[in-house]
Amino acid sequence: GDLHCLNMKTLLLLCLGVALCHLACAKQQQVPVDREFLLRQNEILHLFNKVHEPNRYKDQSELGRSYDPTAHFGKYKNSVPVKMMVKLYTSGQCLPRGQIFTLFNDRHREQMITIFESLFYAQDWDTFYRTACWARDRVNEGQFVYALSVAVLHREDTRGIVLPPRI
Repeated sequence: GDLHCLNMKTLLLLCLGVALCHLACAKQQQVPVDREFLLRQNEILHLFNKVHEPNRYKDQSELGRSYDPTAHFGKYKNSVPVKMMVKLYTSGQCLPRGQIFTLFNDRHREQMITIFESLFYAQDWDTFYRTACWARDRVNEGQFVYALSVAVLHREDTRGIVLPPRI
């Protein structure tokens, strides 16, 4: 009697909650597709392109070679991960390119998180993009793809950008 009625109410509330969640997800704000958005989408896709090889896009590879994250600590909401990323790279402590990256290795995962935070804490698109170009040919490609993907999904200025289905 009472237990059955309580279970039915709980089930009804659960179904209502799921339906409202689906409705909220379906009504997410649409991102305006303008020239700037399309340019950013294209730049992100270029960063992912043939990530196991040196970047074939000369503008990105030149930007990555010329950008010095350590000269721009003021352009990050938190510069600690940037300092750590550069230190890991310059000291040769990073997982080398070409090696297999796994989240199940604590060191691999911590390095990837450092890369992600360096990207995520960039104060603006330009700093984010320059940092990504810097990291693209320096850090392990598996860590780079994972960190860049998560950063793109969580940054406000990359909202709506579609990631490639697989690399």
